[in-house]
Amino acid sequence: MDKFTDYLARLWVSLDDVLDNLIERRILKTINSTFLFLIGFIALIGFMIAVSPAFESIFNRIIFFLCYVLLAFLILTRAIIIVKKKGIKARRLYPFIFKKLDLNMVDFDRLGLDAEERIDFGLLLNRRKVQNKINFKEKSKSKSHANYRKLFSMFHVIIENGLEEIIDTQRRVFIEMLNDSFLMNGDKLKVKTMDSSLSTWKGELKDSKSSANKYITDYKLIFSIKDN
Repeated sequence: MDKFTDYLARLWVSLDDVLDNLIERRILKTINSTFLFLIGFIALIGFMIAVSPAFESIFNRIIFFLCYVLLAFLILTRAIIIVKKKGIKARRLYPFIFKKLDLNMVDFDRLGLDAEERIDFGLLLNRRKVQNKINFKEKSKSKSHANYRKLFSMFHVIIENGLEEIIDTQRRVFIEMLNDSFLMNGDKLKVKTMDSSLSTWKGELKDSKSSANKYITDYKLIFSIKDN
């Protein structure tokens, strides 16, 4: 008896492995393969219903089967389009988590953003690409490092966990996000110098009296962010 039950258990495990392999590697491998499997399964159910005694004529059976499969096809197609649409949107989002800000509490006047720029800034806070670049206005003797320090400080305040741990790919994507989203006093950002500027800015964080830390304090007030 033990040998027989052991045999059945091993047989069941083997069958289970085959089914898992079929489902994971074949049926669920891609959205298209899942779609074809579901259409096939639904068509089989429809065929079984169509050949049942519920329909008196062959014509009615054919009409039912075709309408049933067509309806299932349209519903599944719609569902897959929604899933793919969400996937496309997700891939377009920036990989940064922004703090939940009450935009009614943000001092946009101090940020120097007009009504249209505020809308784009809101898109950015939702990790989406802006429709029009935001003009980051800042009066400074320097047209590079000082302005970038303010820009870095602002994002250090509004991104969860700040910018200190952003390295490698995230660092590159962050700079690309700034370049895609901002102008500096109406001019394009100098992407080639931003990486070194970011390193310089990070170094200044160690000095509590540095301009970087002063900017951070200012932006916490602008965004009404309180230290925990």
